[in-house]
Amino acid sequence: MSLGPALAGVTLANFGEKWCFVLNTVSFLAPIITLSIISARFLPESTTESLFGSLKQGSRFVRQQGSMEALIVLAFCMTALSMPMRTYIPVFVKDIFHRGPETYGNLLSLMGVGSICGSLAVAGIGNIRNKGRFALTMLICLGVGISGFSLSKFLPLSYTMLVFVGASMMAVFATVTSLVQLITTNEMRGRVMSVYNCAFRGGMPMGNLLSGWLVPMFTAPIVLGANGLVLILVAAYFLLVQRRVAAL
Repeated sequence: MSLGPALAGVTLANFGEKWCFVLNTVSFLAPIITLSIISARFLPESTTESLFGSLKQGSRFVRQQGSMEALIVLAFCMTALSMPMRTYIPVFVKDIFHRGPETYGNLLSLMGVGSICGSLAVAGIGNIRNKGRFALTMLICLGVGISGFSLSKFLPLSYTMLVFVGASMMAVFATVTSLVQLITTNEMRGRVMSVYNCAFRGGMPMGNLLSGWLVPMFTAPIVLGANGLVLILVAAYFLLVQRRVAAL
């Protein structure tokens, strides 16, 4: 998710689309080989509970934990409102900057560089206090970056905004995911992560679907700018009004 866009951007700009698919195919060899040499020694306890029963338990646990419910909503909002920007970068390249594949590759590369920087920064910071407040601050930065990119018609500024977006996106994704796991009990972690991933992964197609419906009517810059503004408002709400996440 972080290194892929950077490599894809460089490959697209220098070698074309075909080699992007070739490298993507080759990249699957690493996890296949890694998984094949893993020797699992953990034997989970046998249970007669059904899949839907486990999912129901996870949902019940989420509803009982106020801060967990807020994190699930936050996970859906941040992917639904931020991921459409990646989808519509080609629109900006063609209609705003009037450039070609090389510019598109550069934009992907810089967003990937920002993602790598954000991941390394979060890892370097380690176990910080006020993780919830940090996550919401990064979400505000993500909204500012998306809105800034949507309004920019100056290519160097757009490059800067994408680095900023990539860094803040990875920071907020990593921090929110960590919070979900840290405040969940061991016996409920798998069930809760299933619910969390439904919200986190489900936000991506839902956000793209809604944006795809709105862009032909309002143009991509307006829709993405509105997405960034809504992200800022969501983060401000959890930071100032509903402070369950900010208190974590």
